[in-house]
Amino acid sequence: MKKLALRLLVGVVILASMNGMAQRFAPRHRPRVIAPPPVIFAPVPVQPVVVGNVPTQPVVVAPAAAPAASPLLLHGPWLTYPDTEAMTIGFVTAPLCGGGVEFREAGTEMWYQLWHANAGKLVRHRQQHSVRLFGLKPNTEYEYRLVIAPPLTRTLDHTLFNQKDPTVMVQRMERISSPDYHFHTFSDQPTLYTLSVTADLQFPAAVKERILRNYYSNGGMGASHLFAVLGDGDNVFDNFEYSYMKTLVDKIVQLGGSHRPSLFIRGNHEWRGMESDLWCDYFAAPDTNSTYFSFRCGEVYYIVLETGEDCPPYLMTEHFSGDNVAEAQLFAEQNYWLQSVVASEPFQTAKFRVVLSHTAIYSHAEKHMHDTVAQICGDLFKKQFPQNKIHLWISGHTHCYCRTIPGASMVYQLDVPKYALYSGEDYTFPCVTLDGPGGGGIENTLLNMSVEPDRLSVIVKDEAGQAIDAFAVLQDGAILDLNNNTLPAKQVGVTYHP
Repeated sequence: MKKLALRLLVGVVILASMNGMAQRFAPRHRPRVIAPPPVIFAPVPVQPVVVGNVPTQPVVVAPAAAPAASPLLLHGPWLTYPDTEAMTIGFVTAPLCGGGVEFREAGTEMWYQLWHANAGKLVRHRQQHSVRLFGLKPNTEYEYRLVIAPPLTRTLDHTLFNQKDPTVMVQRMERISSPDYHFHTFSDQPTLYTLSVTADLQFPAAVKERILRNYYSNGGMGASHLFAVLGDGDNVFDNFEYSYMKTLVDKIVQLGGSHRPSLFIRGNHEWRGMESDLWCDYFAAPDTNSTYFSFRCGEVYYIVLETGEDCPPYLMTEHFSGDNVAEAQLFAEQNYWLQSVVASEPFQTAKFRVVLSHTAIYSHAEKHMHDTVAQICGDLFKKQFPQNKIHLWISGHTHCYCRTIPGASMVYQLDVPKYALYSGEDYTFPCVTLDGPGGGGIENTLLNMSVEPDRLSVIVKDEAGQAIDAFAVLQDGAILDLNNNTLPAKQVGVTYHP
């Protein structure tokens, strides 16, 4: 028996060793993104609500209707991370509340329910809630309402309360609804729509609100189907609630953000401050659980990149970059992810490809961020890889409006730049940089990109609604300048250095 036991022990050791070697020398494949199984949502046992006629196409966004006041709801809801079959709904509750969403296809009676849960358990320890609705129909109108579970009044320990107490089994939920709580999923077919983009809103709260309201009324934001903020919603994030939620997200919600999706994209200033690490508690992307993501709407594939801080980290110091201990890992992971994105069928079959990020892949004269984007993108978007052709790159950061001219050593710019610009001779697409405070020219800009069957038509406006630049990008990458001799951006031709 001892010999048998010894042989079995030796055999186990050998197998364990072989298994370890196999794992060590096994080829490393890229992880596959596995789609979730079809979802069977539990119907909500409530009285159906009859609704009237609902439009089948997106319409001009109206100002938000105020929901019934509830002390349990502090911010939101806002729509984000849209897709043809998905939408994320974010909101912030009072402490120790659980949160969920009930939704239904407009014109139907049955509501379905999803909760912000972790491994089956309701999440109460976080006030920031995010519920991903997936398995939706493309190009379809949906209604939704919030469901909030108030804080518990007693322990969940079964030994410490009277199970015969009838109040123990009473459901405790609060439903919050509004006429504003609806959305339209993106189409998986060619469709006409408009994206509005701004950046660098580092203004006092009242000025920031004024700019957003003027963009809504005068700039085209009110008629857009998707809105994006390309970072730097404030200078320092020592108080995330004030710097971002109260002065930016709440204002966007008031301007239709509960039924028009918004993209909140991190800039370098969102890396700064005592509460800057809270970003992903509010806005983590659903597929990457990080700050970079991609999606397709109709004929356009969008890539949103995280471009980091504008200086190297002074690790473990009290410098504003001292906590950026894993940024190199983040950029390496992003490069790995980006390679799989550009090889994917949705990217390769898209008629147009657009990149959104805080800084640009070329033209911006800041070495650290330039090197960061080079690390993330490598050679993927250079002209020697035409299969990965990008049509338009939209950015902010420099606080000075600029549009590069592919294949030329000139840019359109509202003011002469403070620094020599980085050449884009390796790239065939234009980079647009939106304006910001203190950079020369005007203080802020809004870009509207209309997706049309054969082109991306772009017009850039100031706060008053005056056009400062206009152009179109065709499917083959050709640029059509519009009103070439009249718009302000066309008056300053600036040479940049190769």
